[in-house]
Amino acid sequence: MKKIITVLLISLALFAKAQMQPFDVYESTMKVGGLGEETYVCGFCEGDQCVFNFEEVNGKELKELEIIELPSSSKFMDYKTTKIQNKTINITKTGIYKFRFANSAIGGRICKVKIQRIPASDATKNFNTSVYYKTIYDTTYTTEQEKYLISKGYKVVTLQSPEEHVINGGFNATVSTGKSRIIIPVVLPKNTVEWYYTYSSYRDKAQIDKVKGVLNLTGQLTKLIDETGTLNFGIDMLTKPPGGDVCDIYLLDFANSGLFEAKEGFRSYAEGKRENIKSGVIKVKEVLTTNQYIGIKNPDSFYPINVVIEIAAITYEEQWGTRPVQKMHVNSHQEEYLKN
Repeated sequence: MKKIITVLLISLALFAKAQMQPFDVYESTMKVGGLGEETYVCGFCEGDQCVFNFEEVNGKELKELEIIELPSSSKFMDYKTTKIQNKTINITKTGIYKFRFANSAIGGRICKVKIQRIPASDATKNFNTSVYYKTIYDTTYTTEQEKYLISKGYKVVTLQSPEEHVINGGFNATVSTGKSRIIIPVVLPKNTVEWYYTYSSYRDKAQIDKVKGVLNLTGQLTKLIDETGTLNFGIDMLTKPPGGDVCDIYLLDFANSGLFEAKEGFRSYAEGKRENIKSGVIKVKEVLTTNQYIGIKNPDSFYPINVVIEIAAITYEEQWGTRPVQKMHVNSHQEEYLKN
């Protein structure tokens, strides 16, 4: 008796389902481009039947046609097909289903597609087959080496400590010994922002020796930078040494240094030029090419002079280091879902 009742119930259920009318889920004519692929996704409810129809309008073959229960369970696949009629798939699990149409030919394919669902009962008749999308963010971290600035500031570099030179008079240099002109190379270090030279000239060697003992251009510049932390100090804050007899000083490039020494016509930079001056402190900020030359001339024809000169540059130094830092990487992807 129980078996009879069970069979009757099953028969009634199958009869009820058979009476349910199919609902159109999707109907369209789509073009699958050459060497291309098209997809469509929709939802089905557990107990549904999916009814699938397909036809290539021109009777040409489509390489692959597949129905997949996402994420990866293939429910139906056909190859090199031109038509599929009333293919029915029983839905055993509520989920999202993807219909994939792949074309391996160079020419396009025009396909008519119709997808229907037959609900299991009135209770699931209003199931929403639409697929919605939400953005999922994934955050990962990596450790990378990052450069960072440890310190920065100005530094004084001595290019020439106080050095004495004897320069003969022009006539005496011609008929006797010595030179009436000398050249002092100036090689600037990397990152020089400005440089200075200070000098003094005397005929009396004893006097020049005294000046040489007290010249301290590097020390004065270092003190001013340590006090201010900047270069915002005037040239008058540097002590000008005493001087007793005049000389001429020129700032030259390589080509003009040779002309100067050969007593031929030459050109000099106005910024570093001083004529008929006994002593001074000169700041050079514009002429920052790597190699320059200071030319010193004794303007007197007969009497030699003693010249002492000190040269210093100010550089801008940065000290860099590396340290490990965590970098955050945020990736996103779209994820399908149903609203039922």
